[in-house]
Amino acid sequence: SMTDQTNPLEISVIHDDDIIRTEDTQRILKDGDGAFYIEGACEWYDSWLRMVISCYKCGMTKEEIKQGLDIESDEFMTGYMYWTEYQAEN
Repeated sequence: SMTDQTNPLEISVIHDDDIIRTEDTQRILKDGDGAFYIEGACEWYDSWLRMVISCYKCGMTKEEIKQGLDIESDEFMTGYMYWTEYQAEN
């Protein structure tokens, strides 16, 4: 039948424009799933380390990454990378 030759990945992409995947593992996030999140970039990661490596690769300095991870700080542009729950927009 036709369905045997259809790539299930293509189907999910066609039918779900709002699918959110983790950058590092391509895991599809469901409502309530926990993952590391980078505000601004709107990127999700399963691995803290892979998130940090990705920041380095994008040209962020060690200091910028430290500030991004500092959720205790009240300073501007700090604490925007953290573990949180994905909230599906339903």
